Amino acid sequence: MSFTWPDIPFQGSEVTAFATAYKELSESVLDEYFDFGGPTGEITGIEGPYTEKLVVKELLQEGLLYACFIIQQRSGTTGPGTDFVLGNTPINISDPDLQPEIIRLLGCKWGEFEASFKNNIKCGNKPPAPPIDPNDGTCCTGSPTPLEGGVLNTWGSVNVQKPFAWVIVEAMKQYLSCNSTPITANNLTDNQKQLLKEIAQKHLDGFKEKGSGYTGPQPGGRRPIVTPLTDSYNMSNLRGATSIYRVSFYGESRTVHKLLGRAKVTADADGNVMCIKDDFDFDYGLIADRSDGSFAGDPITGYGFGSNMLDGNGNPYTNLQDVKDDWNSGAPPDGPGSFGSEREMIAKAALQNCDGGKGRGAPVPISICFD
Repeated sequence: MSFTWPDIPFQGSEVTAFATAYKELSESVLDEYFDFGGPTGEITGIEGPYTEKLVVKELLQEGLLYACFIIQQRSGTTGPGTDFVLGNTPINISDPDLQPEIIRLLGCKWGEFEASFKNNIKCGNKPPAPPIDPNDGTCCTGSPTPLEGGVLNTWGSVNVQKPFAWVIVEAMKQYLSCNSTPITANNLTDNQKQLLKEIAQKHLDGFKEKGSGYTGPQPGGRRPIVTPLTDSYNMSNLRGATSIYRVSFYGESRTVHKLLGRAKVTADADGNVMCIKDDFDFDYGLIADRSDGSFAGDPITGYGFGSNMLDGNGNPYTNLQDVKDDWNSGAPPDGPGSFGSEREMIAKAALQNCDGGKGRGAPVPISICFD
């Protein structure tokens, strides 16, 4: 994997020296990266998008142009030689209808900071956006809040090259708007269904060949990927299958782990994947309650707070810091590690005081069966 560096339109010996050093450092950083799992091979404590080697390469590659622009500004060669001023860029940003694409041309990558940028920059005479109504969409009104929708759409756009990115975005929107309509094969394209089946089949085949020795990167280190389930509860839910397994989708570099995490996979007598069953829910939010005997992927019959939302006496936390402390006190995959903006959005929703004593959000069953 090698860089394709952009041309640098800025001049000066300082810029040239910086660009050379930047490229050398980038090469050494990339040399230390696994394809997925950062520089250690483990995803614990590494925030997205920095877990994937290809994404890190693109970030470093596209950041060179903007970094050289800053060096030129500060060096005084052709810039003022004082504080960095975005207005000195050779790209015209005076248009009051400025769109994020202008800034993307400078080599920036958007993430959770886009909303903050839009909220703070003042372009021409464009008035600031009105504040978001704090009661808008807070308790299951059929959609996420405007800010949540913006964050999710931005994440989907940034990760558009990942085959399951927009499936995850729509699942998150369902969860935050308390829409527990099951996600089925009908929610996937033919290519997504084929790829998902191939991933699950790869793991079942790996387990068939190596047994418990079939391991891979998991939160907290390398662990077995597949666990056969033979208890009466799981065996009574085969529904035409011959065997059932718990399969970890962590370690996959195509974001599928954000949709499934650890899911149940059924197979026929020849070991071919039949169905994938899971509940899209969160320990730091709201989780499905299957105590009535219903199975993962079935319609939701009840739900409650996840383990990281409850104190030692089983009482729900009332502030975000308690949830973060609970997360960080556990062993991977529950912690320690950065709580992150995605988890924070889910926990904040679950902390809202909604009717029925539960916060905002509802698990979404996943029941994907293949022809």
